[in-house]
Amino acid sequence: MTSGPNKRGDGWIRDPDFIGAEAALHRAAVRARREALKTCGYVVLWRDGKVVEEPVHEMSETERKTTSDLEK
Repeated sequence: MTSGPNKRGDGWIRDPDFIGAEAALHRAAVRARREALKTCGYVVLWRDGKVVEEPVHEMSETERKTTSDLEK
């Protein structure tokens, strides 16, 4: 049975495997945006059932911090 820090206030219990997957997906998204800034200037996303090209103009403060953490 899971308890402690994985128990959210809304009653959902978070699976530790999924917690790691969320972090990995976030890191991948940050890397993709960083590469887009260096190259073509946009990322391709699936949004509302369609493929969308989203321009990347700059990175948020959180993304900059994550990017600098990845480069260590």
